[in-house]
Amino acid sequence: EDMSNESSSVSFDEENTKVFPDGTLKTMISPGDGDSIKQGDKVSFNYNGRLENGTSFGNTYLTHNPLEVTVGAEQTIAGMDIVLSSMREGEIARVIVPAKSAFDNMVNDHGFHGSGVPIPPGSTLIFDRVEVVDIETKLVWISIIGCILKISTITFDLKINLLARKCYS
Repeated sequence: EDMSNESSSVSFDEENTKVFPDGTLKTMISPGDGDSIKQGDKVSFNYNGRLENGTSFGNTYLTHNPLEVTVGAEQTIAGMDIVLSSMREGEIARVIVPAKSAFDNMVNDHGFHGSGVPIPPGSTLIFDRVEVVDIETKLVWISIIGCILKISTITFDLKINLLARKCYS
């Protein structure tokens, strides 16, 4: 299924739309069934983004190269960081990021060049589709009576029981 040109007719119904304090909008298209994203998680996601005039500035569906960022580490625009921290693995959403949470804090009078396409100052960014494809949870080190275990916070209970048995059996 080709998701490179999602129709811009996706509606922003109230029930599935969240408005963040900075004005960023997220409308859920599909909820996903994976783990929730937390600050510090490394996330891979696909997107197709455009300016309000329809000019595409990036489409990872076409390049088959999802973007990888660490949530909360300022590795993407502020609006996307906010949205990602509200998503789960497998979730698909339509996102509108106002200029103040996009590239406005990074631009000069000539704008920002995203993927080779100039993004003028004051540009609202429209992501017709943002899809979380993978979450790599930050790792946690713990010690149980001298046995050091490296575990994922997501699978904490299962791994702690299995690894503790391995350490002490």
